[in-house]
Amino acid sequence: MILFSHFPVFTIALAFAMVGAALLAFMRKWVALHFLTSHHEVAFPIFLQIGVIYAVLLAFTFSMVLDQLADSFRTTQTETTNLLTLAQLAPGFSTDMKKKVDANLLEYTKEVIYGEWPLMAKKQEDANISRLLDDLERLYLNYTPQNVREQIIYSNSLEHLANLRENRRIRIFTATEPKISSPLTLLSILGFIVIAISYFFGMHRLWAQMVLTGSLIFTISSILIIIYMLGNPFAGKFGLKPKVFKNAQVRLEQISRDF
Repeated sequence: MILFSHFPVFTIALAFAMVGAALLAFMRKWVALHFLTSHHEVAFPIFLQIGVIYAVLLAFTFSMVLDQLADSFRTTQTETTNLLTLAQLAPGFSTDMKKKVDANLLEYTKEVIYGEWPLMAKKQEDANISRLLDDLERLYLNYTPQNVREQIIYSNSLEHLANLRENRRIRIFTATEPKISSPLTLLSILGFIVIAISYFFGMHRLWAQMVLTGSLIFTISSILIIIYMLGNPFAGKFGLKPKVFKNAQVRLEQISRDF
């Protein structure tokens, strides 16, 4: 959402908390305090059980998106490792073959940085990347190793090319098929229920209850917004940036010059 892209998370959460506290104050004008306090003994255990269950679900989902972010980072690292390994193996082939491999790998890296990465934030992929991988695969398949040494390098190169394809497939799948939509919807509904139930409790000091209710809304909304923003590991302020590919680009240019 555009709102989450232009304003800090905690500013939005604070706005929700203030609105919630204002609604509580408005409700207290119409609902008598003795009515709210009369059912505390029954309502509090129920609220406590629902709150504990919700807290566990919230923590589990938050942990899940953090794990997904870490897995995505490892995938991009492995992808760039395969890129660099292919470049380091390329000098074992003929000069012409090496130049073609280097050019393809460098173009692939630049296309990921400047083409595919912005598209992944929109849950899309870059068709040019698939074309480059197909071109690289044809380049290897059309090459005939000249000796045993080249045959070993050739076999290793094909293995790393297959790994490169797989890493890219995982990266694209993670960006285009986020897992968080259903859990986030459920958590949002449950969060609304938890907050709504809290309105049926009454404290003699209204300002104290407004502070407590606002704190509850602030905490829940902050975590939900962060979970939403981490739903796609390659989008938003908290998403991964193509730094590992930029580092790989520098290294590929260096390898191309040195060999």
